[in-house]
Amino acid sequence: MPAFFLEFIHNALNIPILAPTMLSHFVTNHTMKKALIFSSICMSLLVSCKNDNSKVEELEKKVEQQNAEMQNMKESMLEKELEEKNKEIDELKSEQAQKKSEKQSDSGNSSNYYAQGFGKYPLASNRLLTYNDVANLPKSELTIMRNEIFARHGYIFKTQEMIQYFSRQNWYRPLYSDVYGSLSEIEKTNINYIKSFE
Repeated sequence: MPAFFLEFIHNALNIPILAPTMLSHFVTNHTMKKALIFSSICMSLLVSCKNDNSKVEELEKKVEQQNAEMQNMKESMLEKELEEKNKEIDELKSEQAQKKSEKQSDSGNSSNYYAQGFGKYPLASNRLLTYNDVANLPKSELTIMRNEIFARHGYIFKTQEMIQYFSRQNWYRPLYSDVYGSLSEIEKTNINYIKSFE
């Protein structure tokens, strides 16, 4: 028997290599020969299938690894996009806040100027007025009392009479075209109360 066949049988069937004389005695029977051939073919197929299974397992592992890498890449890209969108939102909020602040500054809603305690009638900004505070004043003084409330907040007057009067007051600063948002509730109430006597 050729040596390579003996080696094949040894490797495939995991049986020890027999001396040629013993082997010929072992495989003399025709049925035995067929059984040996059949078993060697089966072993070849098993070894081949085992190799194919391990290749399939390797490929499955590679596919799983690639899927995991793709998932990580997608998550990374989504996180990056989310971060960029959040940054854009923050920038837009900042721009809106700045525009709102500028608008309030232009309209006088957020005036910082306040001449507290100045004028002939500072009490009109400090406490609610009573009947005794306004009942005996002439109309011209009531107008000054009411407009002093606005003047203390830096209101820019439009009538010539108020412009002339308040331009002579050293505490007055004409800064804002609208100061109504800066007025206190006491001042708003007193303005309406004074108007009812004018």
